[in-house]
Amino acid sequence: MVRHFPFPLSRNAGLAIALFLWVASAAADPFKVLVVMSYEQDNPWCAGIRRGIDAVLAPFADVTYFYMNTKADFQGGPARAEEAAALFRELRPDGVIAADDDAQAMFVVPHLKGKVATPVMFCGVNADAGAYGYPDNQISGVLERGHVAGTLSLVSQLVPNVRRVCFLVGDSPAGRALEAQVAAERNSYPATVAGFFKARTVQDLRAHARAMAGCDALYVDSLEGIADEAGRRLINREVFAVLEGLYKGPVLGANPYHV
Repeated sequence: MVRHFPFPLSRNAGLAIALFLWVASAAADPFKVLVVMSYEQDNPWCAGIRRGIDAVLAPFADVTYFYMNTKADFQGGPARAEEAAALFRELRPDGVIAADDDAQAMFVVPHLKGKVATPVMFCGVNADAGAYGYPDNQISGVLERGHVAGTLSLVSQLVPNVRRVCFLVGDSPAGRALEAQVAAERNSYPATVAGFFKARTVQDLRAHARAMAGCDALYVDSLEGIADEAGRRLINREVFAVLEGLYKGPVLGANPYHV
């Protein structure tokens, strides 16, 4: 993935630089940081962000993590955000890090923005920063944009017969943000975008199977949280187990945990 602060960086490098600038201006004594993650603690995306944060801040700060669990229970997100706000008031942290769009929409904007002076750093934001009124004198951070063009360029070298590429995402804020990015960039891609499929359930995946069969390659992202027949939210590897039975062509992953 590419992050912008304000120039292209890897995700962890971009976050590390942003946090390093923050740390460098802080007092020598350890200070308190509250990290609010949009998704679950065992979500591999959240785990990667946590490794990046800990690699920079662990020597300097007492870091408290809170998970809003919106992949597993999106409707419960606002209530979890209320809990995060209560934790913020209890901890009175020196700074806040908020990861991904749900944490911005449900926690930072309603509970912190313009209401407290505490500095906030965001990361993993798929929407335009202006959608949340960012940046301002309190809030800045790192945007998330998929390396789609580079990925398609690479696959065209590895599998030269790839001409028609389709996309499969969870029907979520992150998935819809990738759809908007692809719509804006598709004319610059080295392959034709032959379809963009969104899924909320395993039944949706199966409904897309015939159309996906006509795709030379399938680019996937944000699949966590797709529900099975019983309504249980699946983790990434469980969704892939279903997908393997539905699509036999090359699958392009946006993150290491897709492999």
